[in-house]
Amino acid sequence: MVRKSFIFFLFIVGLCWFSYRSVKEGHLQNYIKEHPDLSWAPSVQYHLGIFYYMFHNYPKAEEAFRFFLKTYPDAPKAINAHYFLIRVYEDAGKLAELEQEAERFLQKYPKTTYTVKVQKKLQWLK
Repeated sequence: MVRKSFIFFLFIVGLCWFSYRSVKEGHLQNYIKEHPDLSWAPSVQYHLGIFYYMFHNYPKAEEAFRFFLKTYPDAPKAINAHYFLIRVYEDAGKLAELEQEAERFLQKYPKTTYTVKVQKKLQWLK
């Protein structure tokens, strides 16, 4: 029993390591760019952006969210991706892009759960 548990543990660690390297080195991002029509691609693309954002890799997060919004503009997570793109610009200190994207967000989504937050970011900028 202990031996099976140990083998299972090693398998899980290896799987996590492989997944982390695939994301970090951009293999998964490249695969999605080559195959954007896969049913699971929008969800994975969105979560890649979240992953990069959480680890403060703002250039990669920006790239992931921009690709998501361009490729899947009508996906259920499009509003969230657009909001996180605004947060990426805020945290990266890209204030001109933040203002531009916030205005675009408010034009496209005037009544969402994020509207008040985005309006406050715009007020803070001015």
